[in-house]
Amino acid sequence: YWAPITARRYLDLFDVGGADDYFSSDLDDDVMRANFANFDTLDAVLVAYSAKDQYCPPFVDKADLLRRLAAA
Repeated sequence: YWAPITARRYLDLFDVGGADDYFSSDLDDDVMRANFANFDTLDAVLVAYSAKDQYCPPFVDKADLLRRLAAA
C-alpha cells in the first residue's frame, strides 16, 4: 500500500468477516443479505464500482458482484 495502514485496519478489510468485509466477492449470498438487511428502510442506495478498479483482482466478475449486491 502507498498509505500507512494499521494492523487493525488491515484485518478489518481483509479478514473473512472483518469489520469492513462488506463487498468481498467471496461472501455468500446469505452473508450479503445479512450485511445489507437494514438497507431496505432507505429510499435509495448508490453503489459505484469502477470498471477499471486497479485494486480489484482480475478474476472478480464485477457485473456479477454488483448483481449480487443489488439482490441482497
